Amino acid sequence: MSGTPVTHLAIIPDGNRRWARARGLSVQDGHRAGVAAIDNAIRAAFDVGVEVVTFWWGSPANLTQRAPDEVRGIVGALQEWLESRAPQLLQETQARFEAHGRIEALCPSLLPAIAHATERSGSGPRRVVLLMAYDGRDELREAAAALAGGRAESLEAGLWTGHLPDVDLLLRSGG
Repeated sequence: MSGTPVTHLAIIPDGNRRWARARGLSVQDGHRAGVAAIDNAIRAAFDVGVEVVTFWWGSPANLTQRAPDEVRGIVGALQEWLESRAPQLLQETQARFEAHGRIEALCPSLLPAIAHATERSGSGPRRVVLLMAYDGRDELREAAAALAGGRAESLEAGLWTGHLPDVDLLLRSGG
């Protein structure tokens, strides 16, 4: 089934803590459940013709304001997904994978898992994008500096996500 006017779907998986607490589960269980929902969201989006699915998993401020144990839980759940389930899903859906943000500064332990998923991703026109330790203002500041410094021909060319279509629909779960 295709023909959806939505080309780029962005998802902010918010409310994992609230969801877990409402069910008497640990915060880590909530984050694991949030990560577990990624596969279904990607398949459902691709099934209706969406070409790009972006998950914005946390801004630098969001990650630095959480307890270290919680951040380790989020990163660990994403790492497990990237290493175990993402490669097969990306191959099956022929989707390419990419990640953007200040990952090397705030979540360096994710870098090998991101490389693993990227190397094993599909080669089709679809994309799955992970934004982790991402802030749009950081991206704009860096793009403006690249433009001013002659390292980019345009502001869009300096953006980390400048090659992606504009987001058509943003979903923010609420736990």
